[in-house]
Amino acid sequence: MLDLMIVDDEKMVVNDLVNLIDWQASGFNIVAQAYNGKSALEKFSRLKPDVVITDIVMPVMKGIDLLRQIKMVAPATIVILISSYSEFAYVKEALDLGAFGYLLKDEINAKSLLALLAKVKINLQSAAETVNPFASIAADSSSSAALQKSFAYMICEIDQPFPLAEMVCQEKVNPSVFHSAEIQFVRDIVYEQINVHHVFVVSGSRLILELSVNRKCGQHLQLRECLHLFAKYLQREIGDRFSRTVSIFLINELLNQQGAREFYQRYESSIRNRIFWGSGLIIDLTDDRLARIGALQVLDSAELATMIKRKNRDKLLSQIEHHFQDIVSRRDFNGFFGSLESLVNLIDLFSHEAGQSPLKISARHDSSRTVANIGQCQQWLINEIDKLLDDLDAAEKYSHNVQKTINYIRENFADKDLGLNDIADAVALSPTHLGFLFKKETGVTINHFITTVRMDQAMEMLRSADCKMYEIAGSVGYRSSQYFSQVFTKHVGCMPKEYHRAYGKQ
Repeated sequence: MLDLMIVDDEKMVVNDLVNLIDWQASGFNIVAQAYNGKSALEKFSRLKPDVVITDIVMPVMKGIDLLRQIKMVAPATIVILISSYSEFAYVKEALDLGAFGYLLKDEINAKSLLALLAKVKINLQSAAETVNPFASIAADSSSSAALQKSFAYMICEIDQPFPLAEMVCQEKVNPSVFHSAEIQFVRDIVYEQINVHHVFVVSGSRLILELSVNRKCGQHLQLRECLHLFAKYLQREIGDRFSRTVSIFLINELLNQQGAREFYQRYESSIRNRIFWGSGLIIDLTDDRLARIGALQVLDSAELATMIKRKNRDKLLSQIEHHFQDIVSRRDFNGFFGSLESLVNLIDLFSHEAGQSPLKISARHDSSRTVANIGQCQQWLINEIDKLLDDLDAAEKYSHNVQKTINYIRENFADKDLGLNDIADAVALSPTHLGFLFKKETGVTINHFITTVRMDQAMEMLRSADCKMYEIAGSVGYRSSQYFSQVFTKHVGCMPKEYHRAYGKQ
């Protein structure tokens, strides 16, 4: 029986789905109903259903955001989306994020629902046999000897990039996987060094080694030492050959295949908690550092937003720091991702209000890509919120019309015809009055500010990309690359090509 949750802000839709088919007869148990994404996420964290059917557009938290959260903490969960024709633009994004399928509200009937659920059951059954490599072992006469024999087990997993950049930049990052040549390489070296009974490919990024261990390594302390030495050797060989790091988890006891299956099911969720300890680990799966001690409440977005609006810097930064300390001490994986998303969303929300330039937003994205562990993640959040509060303070120095002008220029600097008259129309002031007001409050003319914004963006492009000069000129609002080069040289003090040679990525 598979556990299932239904989510829709219209109770009638939820009730119609509940009564549409005989769920129990179809192999599904409805464990929860929710009427917004936030409530659904809380119930999901507690109940861990196998399948979630959710509306795309809902108050509090959209279905697309619920999907993203679920896939972060439980990627194997099947998520089915309900959409109307007017919401169909969201469907492609949802499928890219890992949604299993979708149902159109106007076309849902028992036949279409049962057909989709049949595919779900096949998918989950296939996934279970892949994720749990021991599940395919048949208890028949041909495997009875293997079932009785005891083995040692090691789990080898590729270290993945820290997930902050994927959340900040809204870029789908495909996980690193073992390629066939790497799997064969692992098989070759382990067969040379130790008697390996099997090498299971659990998923693209995870291998399990089933080791036949001689009697002298059978005692617990000797087994631990043997496995640890071999794990270090395996890490070194993979690193030298393929320039990638792996973490290795040890089962420091001899088990038959039935015992290994139960052990794996019990501790598989602990493997994800390595996010709190970094990469290149060699660790016993029963190590207390991997165990989840307790759950934390996700940071309250409304409360944090209030602190940002009130510029309560010390209280805000202190709360974030203490919350992350609690997350690490409790090893609360779900709490970490929920709080991280709340903070990233708030930074995005208030960055527009603060009038942050495309250059500053791009720099934030770039810096998120260098974050490698949870400690650096905490520091990144504190730094970005600190900058955000500074920018919000600066934004308040200007009148509404001047701040509106600044925001308009930052959003439209690439327009080759951008000028005082267009900006004045957007702000609903006369060009003369706006020009006087802007110079009085900022100390520079509107034309000078436009040039500054364009040059900032040009410098960013020269640092981060190998573009043609005419491409950069066009991207920042100039028709002539020659004129752009003259303006750049006057503004920055060197020619664009010289700047690229000095500061561009090599």
